[in-house]
Amino acid sequence: MQERIQMAVAEKVARTVAAESNDVVEANANAIAAVEITQRKDIRELREMVAMLAEECRAQVKNPADFEKLGELMAKDDGDGSIDKLNELYRKVVSMPGRISAVKQLAETLKILIELERKVLKMDAADSQKSTAVDDLLRRIAQGA
Repeated sequence: MQERIQMAVAEKVARTVAAESNDVVEANANAIAAVEITQRKDIRELREMVAMLAEECRAQVKNPADFEKLGELMAKDDGDGSIDKLNELYRKVVSMPGRISAVKQLAETLKILIELERKVLKMDAADSQKSTAVDDLLRRIAQGA
């Protein structure tokens, strides 16, 4: 009799532990999936920003005369014969080295974003073999687990 009680208790404890373990695994999978989804969204938004900044650079390169005219309109004397700081900054930004620097920084940013995107989306051969938390969660949902 005592042996049956011990077995029944042991079975109940085992089921409870298994259920709790499943809950922990499920919670961790959900947390990892949420992080991965957020990362994908962040990368997409950053790519959009890089594209907008690149378009600004294109406009500047395509229309140098317009920017030169804007610089002339902005130029004003501080009273002591020097050009004001805003115009000085403007000239630095529209200068050839300034434009080259901006494009270089955009290219570096885009390279980093592409690498992150490929990693998060598991596009590389090594990554495509790995199962992600999102994949695992979707598989379990599909199986009704």
